[in-house]
Amino acid sequence: MADSITAYSFSEMLQDMYAKLGVLRETVATGGSTTTAVDSKLADLGEDDDWKDGTLFVVRDSGGAAAAPEGEFERISGYTNASGTFTFAALSVAVASGDTIAYTDDQVPLYQAKRLANEGLQRIGDVDLADTTTLDSASDQKEYTMSLPWKRRPKKIEIQTTTGDANRNDWKILTDWDYSPAASGSTGLIIFKLQPTAERDLKIWYEGRHKRLVEFSDPVNEAINPELASHAGYLMMLRWLNNQRRGEDRYLVEQLNSAEVEFDRLRSEFPIFRIARQSRLNVVG
Repeated sequence: MADSITAYSFSEMLQDMYAKLGVLRETVATGGSTTTAVDSKLADLGEDDDWKDGTLFVVRDSGGAAAAPEGEFERISGYTNASGTFTFAALSVAVASGDTIAYTDDQVPLYQAKRLANEGLQRIGDVDLADTTTLDSASDQKEYTMSLPWKRRPKKIEIQTTTGDANRNDWKILTDWDYSPAASGSTGLIIFKLQPTAERDLKIWYEGRHKRLVEFSDPVNEAINPELASHAGYLMMLRWLNNQRRGEDRYLVEQLNSAEVEFDRLRSEFPIFRIARQSRLNVVG
C-alpha cells in the first residue's frame, strides 16, 4: 500500500501482512478519542469483546494530509458491541469522524506480529549500506577500529577528496587496505597499507542486517520491495500459526506451502540491490 513518494512504513507492512492473512477489516470511523475509535455502523452486529486483543490501525487521517494519528496502531483492549466502540492504549491524537481505521481479531497478537515482521525482513537477507559519518582519516594512523553496525569485512572503502562542499565529496576508491577480524563482542580493524590523506571522511560500504522496526513510522529499507517485505512477514505469520496448531490445520498447511513458493518467486523478481565487492590491490614493498 506504499506509494512512490513516501517510505514503506512499519505500520503499512503490518497492515499488509494482516490483509494477506485475511483478518484485516477496514472501515470509516464515526467518532473517537485518543483511546477509542467508534464505528456506529458496527453496532449490534456482534458481541462485546469480539475484537479484544486484536489490533487497531489508523489507516488514513480524514484531512488527507497524513496528519497524526495516521499510521499509528495499538492492541485492542476491549470492544463495546452496542456502540461499535474499540478501546485501546492512547494514540498521539484523537481518532476523528471520517478517519479510515482497520482492525483485526486476536489470531496473531500485535506483539507477535511485530516480531514476525522483523523476522521476515531478516529472512529476506542482508542489505547493502554505506556509512560516511563514523570514520575520519587521521594523521599518522593506518589502523581504524570497526564500528559495531559494520563489524563484518567491508565490501568497499572510499575516501573524500573534496572538502568544504556539502554537495560534493568526489569519493575515491581505496584499494590498499585489509581487514582484521575479532572475536565475538569485540571490534575488528581496517588496516591501510599506505597512509590515507588526513581529516577526510571515509565511506564504508558493508552488508548488514535490516534495522529492527519498532515504531509505527519506522521505514522498511528502500532496497526491499514492499510486496516482498509484507509477504515475508506474512510467511512468518503462517509458520507461527502452523506451529501453534502443530500442523493439524490442512488449509493452513496449504497456505504455508503456497506462501513459500510465492516468497521464492518474489525474491527472484525483486532482488535486493548489491554493490560489487571491491577488488583490492596488494601493495608490495
